[in-house]
Amino acid sequence: MWDEFLSDVMVKTLPTLVFIALLGFTIGWIFGLVGFSTLPFLNTRNIILMWAVGLYIIGFLSILKTRYMYKSGFEAKKVVDLVTNVKVSPVRCVPAVVEGVVVGRGVPGYYFSEDMKFQDDTGLMYIDYRFGIGIVDMIFSLRTVRKLIGKRVRIKGWYRRGPSPYIQVDTIETEDGRRHRNYAKHLRYFWPILMFSVGIYLFYLWL
Repeated sequence: MWDEFLSDVMVKTLPTLVFIALLGFTIGWIFGLVGFSTLPFLNTRNIILMWAVGLYIIGFLSILKTRYMYKSGFEAKKVVDLVTNVKVSPVRCVPAVVEGVVVGRGVPGYYFSEDMKFQDDTGLMYIDYRFGIGIVDMIFSLRTVRKLIGKRVRIKGWYRRGPSPYIQVDTIETEDGRRHRNYAKHLRYFWPILMFSVGIYLFYLWL
């Protein structure tokens, strides 16, 4: 368990740790500019190079983090199969496909809840649809969730454990053929692309 916990912590925090290290070197460089004693290699040219390389490292680590958090290999599961698996976390997931009925909103009585409660013949499960963009979540909660309540669905997603177990949605399919896709995984690739773009620009400045 401890090795899995440490792996999860490393995967989750490494991009942030690299960014903090870059900030630390930058603060040292600023101190040098205003006359404080600092490390001799912290000059403007080296700081630009550090940020260029560092942003590429952050980008690659972010891609690895996303691939670790959103694994493929979806298999049919029952709710009881998932909740009895304790080797999961918000980072470590089980790709799963479940079939059953949407029985209500994730937060009962809250009209703007984009999340749902799902039930199969073995138990209940919280379904997390969170896209990551507030307006998209609100539109889904207002237009789609109420139509799904009471319907039999097939949900493909990633089973995780936070304070309580839940499935993060990839796709929801209804019996009448309607398909609702969640692109939260794909949205996470925006940040590595941004890191690579800024890194290229900094390399250009450094040359």
